[in-house]
Amino acid sequence: MPLIQTSLVQYMMNMAHGYDAVIPVIRDETRIWKDRIQPLHAAYNKSCLPLMKQHLREGRRSLHELVLSLNVRYVTEKEMALFEPGLDSVRNINTPDEYQALKLESSETHQRG
Repeated sequence: MPLIQTSLVQYMMNMAHGYDAVIPVIRDETRIWKDRIQPLHAAYNKSCLPLMKQHLREGRRSLHELVLSLNVRYVTEKEMALFEPGLDSVRNINTPDEYQALKLESSETHQRG
């Protein structure tokens, strides 16, 4: 997630009190379950470490599974849009082709700006 916005991260950190994690969630109309959590773009309380370590010891590497055991404050698209209307902060770059496409988009944006 190379386009993360510090203002959004600060917003998430400010609401973390009383929760194990603060996690953005976005709508994905292509999926059966329309809401898609973004567990890599999350803020986790240090109190989650023992459970995280236990999951790793047991070979359970799914963040989605871990989140089911936590008290989570979900950040909606509407909230995220206050900081970033395009929701680019939650854009994943997983392949070299996606990285190259992002670089091209960035250079085009800078040329227009």
